Amino acid sequence: MFQRFTGAAKSGASAAVGGAGASTGGPFDAERAELQVRLAEQERRVERQRKEAAELAGKMAEMRLEQLERWGGEAGRLWRRIEEMRLTCDQAGRLQRESTEWRVRAESLQETLAKESQRWVGERVSLQFASQQLRLVVDQWLDRFQGAVEEISSIKLESEENRPARQD
Repeated sequence: MFQRFTGAAKSGASAAVGGAGASTGGPFDAERAELQVRLAEQERRVERQRKEAAELAGKMAEMRLEQLERWGGEAGRLWRRIEEMRLTCDQAGRLQRESTEWRVRAESLQETLAKESQRWVGERVSLQFASQQLRLVVDQWLDRFQGAVEEISSIKLESEENRPARQD
């Protein structure tokens, strides 16, 4: 360590430090060569890794684009499916409204039918009563007519019996 500060050591140190490009045959030259070899290897390794990173980045970009294209296709299919479902829901809503309208109409018609049925039942009863009354009237007329016919027949018989026989 003391040699460093001595004059002899100074001249050797100045040659190594001052003449970095010059080959003095000292221990630093071998170290420097080894470091330069290592540095060159490291630079090649870094360059190779940069190329690999660039390739990987390109592959990743391609994969992302492919994934985006797949997702885009899926998104398109999903959008069409959503539109189909929206149309189906709209149609279902329309059918539900129509069925409600038909149900209300059917209930109204059932009420009208029940009222008409009651009216016709009443009419039928009324007609049955009128028919029975008519039968009674017709029976009375037939009885009277038969009585009149019998009376006329008996009068006719009496008159023929009481009439003198004609002589021609």
